[in-house]
Amino acid sequence: EGKAMVICIGKNLNNLQPLTDKVNFKYTKNFRLLGLEIDNELKNMDKNFTDRHEKIKKAINLWKRFGLTTLGNLIISKTFLISQLGYFLSVLKCPEELQKQIQLDIDNFVLKGPSWISETRRYLKPSEGGIGMIDLKAYGESLRLAWIKRTGKGLWSHILKQKAGQNELIHH
Repeated sequence: EGKAMVICIGKNLNNLQPLTDKVNFKYTKNFRLLGLEIDNELKNMDKNFTDRHEKIKKAINLWKRFGLTTLGNLIISKTFLISQLGYFLSVLKCPEELQKQIQLDIDNFVLKGPSWISETRRYLKPSEGGIGMIDLKAYGESLRLAWIKRTGKGLWSHILKQKAGQNELIHH
């Protein structure tokens, strides 16, 4: 008995009866793959981000105790908070309202409360007059668009370009 599982998709989503008794696969309605919880109807994908948001809030509460400077909090946000979302954002789009709340929580942590730096400046590089915070929306979009370059040419590249609305705009 190994880790192999069968997940039903299509019309018989709730049928967990084995197709054969020749192999001993586990039949299930959901599974975990590379940290993502995936169900056979793809209805609970947002839960992955909700769970990560909870981890981020716990980490924020932990790091607040140290009373770091804004720069220290910025480094913590990039190292321990935003990194919680990197893989998920590279393959899934975070629900907009949840993404805004996560962004607000991280921004408030870095800035030690309500914003004292304008939103347009906080995400700019220091060399451009900002402090170099990460805009989660732009970060997620860039991670997903990076897949287009990685796929090269062919069917997957074409599908990703169409989904991104960039079919003629992205050149290799």
